Amino acid sequence: LVMQSNGGVLSFEVAAERPVFMVESGPAAGVIAAAHLGNALGHPNVISFDMGGTTAKTGLIENGTPRVTKDYEVGGTAAATEHGSRGIARFVRVFGDSAARGLLLGAQRCEAREAHAQGVVHRLVKPGTVIAEGRRLARAMAGNAPLTVRAAKTALDALARGEDGGSEALRRPSLDADASADYAEGLSAFEKKRKPQFRGR
Repeated sequence: LVMQSNGGVLSFEVAAERPVFMVESGPAAGVIAAAHLGNALGHPNVISFDMGGTTAKTGLIENGTPRVTKDYEVGGTAAATEHGSRGIARFVRVFGDSAARGLLLGAQRCEAREAHAQGVVHRLVKPGTVIAEGRRLARAMAGNAPLTVRAAKTALDALARGEDGGSEALRRPSLDADASADYAEGLSAFEKKRKPQFRGR
């Protein structure tokens, strides 16, 4: 059997007929393995990191199940974490027309301090501390209420795409989080000055 890009498998015969089904199957296998290992160790929520010789991939496993997307681009050039015209539009919004033209058309490099000053980079860390800082941030995020974090991410992603912040699709996750047991637990922990115990419900 041969691994597919969706994490499943197919026969050698089908793979020979439809080789495109195997694109990025290696990173997909890494996410599946991370999910299996996380579940075995009692950690159903995992961020996987798969680094090779030329690229690095991350995967999100929530409640023991990898998050799956149907969108993928092969052979493209990343532009501020987004592809195509949407990424270019973000460049222009952040850097301005003149600087964006220099960066994109002239293939100029943007130093870390400049990217940080423009808000493209969240924070700067000292060389050799990236992994430790990443783990610290991951622990901090993992300690927050899952429903509230998901609602915030949904809203932020949608607003970054220019969507209406008042739409029902964006308001619903926040309403669900506010009505959750975790919300009540957060209030109780705050009042009693103790660490909250969030359950994701």
